[in-house]
Amino acid sequence: AEPERKIRKPEPVYGRVRIAFLLDSSPSMFYGEDVAPTRLAAAKKTIIEFVEKLREDAELKGQYEKALIPFAGAAIPSFSSFTTSHEEFLWLLESINENTLSHQGTSFLAAMNAYKLLLERNLALETGTMDLAIIISDGGKEEGVQSERNFLALAIRSLGPRVVIYTVGIGSKGRDGRTKPVRLVMRTPDGIFIDYYRQDPEDPKSPVLTSELDESMLTFLATPTREDTPLVKKNYHFFTNKEEILAAFKDFVIRYRTQVGTEDSYQYEPVVVWFLVHAFLTFFFFFGFGGLLTRFSSFLFDRLRS
Repeated sequence: AEPERKIRKPEPVYGRVRIAFLLDSSPSMFYGEDVAPTRLAAAKKTIIEFVEKLREDAELKGQYEKALIPFAGAAIPSFSSFTTSHEEFLWLLESINENTLSHQGTSFLAAMNAYKLLLERNLALETGTMDLAIIISDGGKEEGVQSERNFLALAIRSLGPRVVIYTVGIGSKGRDGRTKPVRLVMRTPDGIFIDYYRQDPEDPKSPVLTSELDESMLTFLATPTREDTPLVKKNYHFFTNKEEILAAFKDFVIRYRTQVGTEDSYQYEPVVVWFLVHAFLTFFFFFGFGGLLTRFSSFLFDRLRS
């Protein structure tokens, strides 16, 4: 155990803007290794960077309401309600894996319906609150999600004009900017190769499944459907464009937030350095300078006796 000191820091709490992360946890995200170590791990890292920016950026620093919805062939609207707790949010994010949902596939319609249900269950306390939904996915190109477009347009429109959707694409591109299909890889928890993910997991001769980033679908999701909103623009970003994504994210948050109070946060800072300084001084006094004084005193005492 290291010596620590508890530091209390009052942080501003912001309202009128809420952020929900919709994270694709389908098999193509978990078994896709074209983004190291996997697409799902890269997506989690991207979310962590967003959340950390809320704590570390000098202009953004504060506490905000955040929610998390994992989705695949279905979605979980109650996985995480809006919370200002940084630790709780990151703990829930870390717990998402390929077993979080038993429904395989990718359904953006399920994700949108779950998000709508989340908003209905957690009505905004401040009038005029803007909700930002950030969808992070590989697009589900092989899942036939393109057939959901008409229903998705209606679902997005039903969210209302106070909801804005950003999308972040996770996958690989060639030097020419074109996407390409990649094979899905199955490994043990220790990282040892087992096999490729196949159409029939029980048949080793079954066709190997591949996945390709679908930017057209993600761009469609990020396009506001109301022409009279001032936010009509393509809010799709490729995940490696970190500066661009974070700049857009920061601009949105600062534009709509208002401070609603303050809340104490606590940080624990190791003080082992100060402990070692005192230990060194003590050691030096008794065995260094102190020892020298002792020896000098003994010398004088012996001289006086003689």
